[in-house]
Amino acid sequence: MRIASVCAAVALAAGALVASPVAPSATAQPLERGHFHEVWSEDFICESNGLPIREDGDVSGSFVVNERGPQGLAYFRESIRGTITWTNLADGGTYSTKFTSMNMDQKITDLGDGVIQIDTNNAGGAKYFDNTGKMVLRDPGNIRFRIVIDTINDEELSFEVLRESTGLNETDGRDFCEDVVIFSAVGR
Repeated sequence: MRIASVCAAVALAAGALVASPVAPSATAQPLERGHFHEVWSEDFICESNGLPIREDGDVSGSFVVNERGPQGLAYFRESIRGTITWTNLADGGTYSTKFTSMNMDQKITDLGDGVIQIDTNNAGGAKYFDNTGKMVLRDPGNIRFRIVIDTINDEELSFEVLRESTGLNETDGRDFCEDVVIFSAVGR
């Protein structure tokens, strides 16, 4: 899914800011802040059932990077919201999601040699809708994870879930491709 690549790109960009400690600021102004907006459309074939699908996404958000701690490392906070619609190209029906998410660095550890470890908290939720606009699944909650980034080579070295999602998790264990067939059904 595209949203994962958007979040990963933002995390790597933040990692570049965290790579070296910054001089303490008397005004405590953010090191960086900004907004982003990405719209895309791409076709793919579902692996589990061969269904042709078009994914249309619209994601926007904002971020801020602040200096924290005795080492003056840059901590990242991001807020995103968006919609993704999957169109079943076999019958024209749709299955969609609306989501929000707040990601915030909790602890950053400089491991040396340009490698940092970031413990992050992610809270938010997603609602999924069938072809008629009826909500069919919910996935709210909070998850904590750890990412290790090589800031010199701009590369993610590892990703680990520290605490599984605390929410309803109604999408867990489901086959996305089968959900598209079920929930995009025309005349449902």
